[in-house]
Amino acid sequence: MAEGVDGGSYTRSSSHHLLQQELSRISSNGVSPAVSMNMDDYRNDLWGYPVHTRSDTCISFINEFYRQMLTYGAEREVILKATDADGSCVLACALAAVHLLTQKKPDFETNSFLFAANKNLDKATNYEKSVLAVAMAWAKGETGEAVDLHFQLLEEFPKDLASLKKGQTLCFYMGRTHDMLRMAELVLPANRESPYIYGMLAFPLLEVGERMREAEVAAKKALSIEPHDVWSQHALGHVLQYECRFKEALTFAASCCDTWISCCSFMYAHNWWHLALCKLELGGKGALESVVTIYDTHIWSSNAAANNSQDCLNALGLLLRLDIRGYNDIVTTKIADMQTCLLDEQRWHTEWHQDLLMVWGLSRGDHKEVARKLLQNLKLRVENMKGEQQKPLWPVISLAEALYEYGVRNFGAVCDLLGLDSNLSKYKVMGASNEQLDVFQELWCVAFLRAGNPLPVVEVAEQRVLERSGIPFTWRLLVQAYSAVGQEAKANMASASVRKLEAAAEALES
Repeated sequence: MAEGVDGGSYTRSSSHHLLQQELSRISSNGVSPAVSMNMDDYRNDLWGYPVHTRSDTCISFINEFYRQMLTYGAEREVILKATDADGSCVLACALAAVHLLTQKKPDFETNSFLFAANKNLDKATNYEKSVLAVAMAWAKGETGEAVDLHFQLLEEFPKDLASLKKGQTLCFYMGRTHDMLRMAELVLPANRESPYIYGMLAFPLLEVGERMREAEVAAKKALSIEPHDVWSQHALGHVLQYECRFKEALTFAASCCDTWISCCSFMYAHNWWHLALCKLELGGKGALESVVTIYDTHIWSSNAAANNSQDCLNALGLLLRLDIRGYNDIVTTKIADMQTCLLDEQRWHTEWHQDLLMVWGLSRGDHKEVARKLLQNLKLRVENMKGEQQKPLWPVISLAEALYEYGVRNFGAVCDLLGLDSNLSKYKVMGASNEQLDVFQELWCVAFLRAGNPLPVVEVAEQRVLERSGIPFTWRLLVQAYSAVGQEAKANMASASVRKLEAAAEALES
């Protein structure tokens, strides 16, 4: 394992000077002489930064929480054991508060940890105070301030890859992909031996556009150090899928899917979602059967509704793609199986992306009134925001309205709501990857075709096959658009591409 990950790379002697510096700082800040400055009152965490606690057990649980975060493990609640071991540890309390924030737990639970952390600030180290400042801003809903504080924290404490992960996650859900990249680049020099830094570098590289080659290099660098790093596996899968290297992507996924079993529910299902999407985009006679099998086995199994509410995101994202491709009966059946989850309002407002897919799922499942209620809730959320926060979210609301109309098969209304601008960048603010957003451009094309307005689809579908030429479905859209506007020669050429790709896919199946 790499430095800063296995827990043995930061010995007491290597970080002893950091502890001495921190104790000197506390003394110079006017702490009462009665307060003990004994070094036994402090421990070093996984990154080698001093933490005020006498509990080795507390530090052990904190370090395990770091590992769970970086590996997308299923045991992140271990941070609550750290607070049980030492309820006065500022770092443990701050990390517990952040964990609860990400889990959408009641405010009083989060606030209790923040209160405990602030109560014990007098002996906290600078590192602990920096982590707490981030947690406080996040809890207040000041996400912009929280991002700024993450940059400050990482500037001073660049070994803290858990804070890098938290900061990047926050940026992702704000659509600030370039800031995700800036954060990774900021701490790269201090973490060149860690696999996790390269996975956290690879993902924003592939998201900012036209840096796929660099993303692939970074992901492979991570996997050369730690083959089981799930986030780097995920990033490499993104690259292979985007470049339509489906055979390579499927072979790679088959080689590492056994390692996903230890992931949290969302990441486990999400990696299988990518695998299913590869099979769907590749095409072939057996594609649908393979996709449905993956869906039933790994994405929405019989007990999925009792698990993480974010499981809906992967399930609905795949079903929407099947719906767009015309597999109506399958989608109707699967949506009906999800109704208990979709109708549970406690699962709403986990994240914007999921809410939008739920609007479609409810309307598609013939729960129009409930879908309209969720849609109205989303509008009210935006209206209650400050003026500068509202503007970037109105296109997301229009998309939500369009998804409702698509669910009830009102294609003309979909076209009116989305207009002629099919660019997806305006939706990044809702927290979704380029691959997750791509379905909405597919929906745009299908809606315009079904509404009898094929001309705008020609240009968009032509651009899509230029960027990703290996997807039969995209060529089929182009065939329909060309035929509808009377360009039969081009339609025939596009049809030939469909046949060639389908034949290649079927050859892989045999």
